[in-house]
Amino acid sequence: MSADGRAPMPETLLLSVVVAVRDSASTLSEVLAAIRSSDLPRDAYELIVVDDASTDGSVAIAARYADTVVKLRGRRSGPAYARNRGAELARGAVLAFVDGDVVVRRDTLPLMLHTLDARQDIDAVSASQLRRTQLRLAVLERASSIRRTAPFCAVRSVRAGMRGRARQSVLLGRNV
Repeated sequence: MSADGRAPMPETLLLSVVVAVRDSASTLSEVLAAIRSSDLPRDAYELIVVDDASTDGSVAIAARYADTVVKLRGRRSGPAYARNRGAELARGAVLAFVDGDVVVRRDTLPLMLHTLDARQDIDAVSASQLRRTQLRLAVLERASSIRRTAPFCAVRSVRAGMRGRARQSVLLGRNV
């Protein structure tokens, strides 16, 4: 056990989940609790939260759920920069990027991992919210073309104002 009462994480993991946040205190508990409630065994993944210079209580909330919390200081750098900092720390064979306002279903990450494992010809799997209730699963093939499949109810946004706008919510890919 570590000083905070958590069991030490194994050297190599199946999955590293990276959540980039900025001023997400209003949604972060629900988002991180959903990830921790995944159908994946807890010792199969690590949860990394990268805070992009928040001014609210996001870091304190993240510390209650995440294995690793990184607080970026200074000016805000944006979600891509924060995700890259999380990826640098990741120990998983696969990386999952989850937006800081997205609540994943219990089976989302296992389904996405299964898709990636079953299809060696693809590099990434994405679950995207197209409308409030319609989500799609897309696979990124080695040729970098995206092929959409049937609606895949994997995630829901807890951010206000999401009606009708397409946005990436969860991206899972091989850690190369």
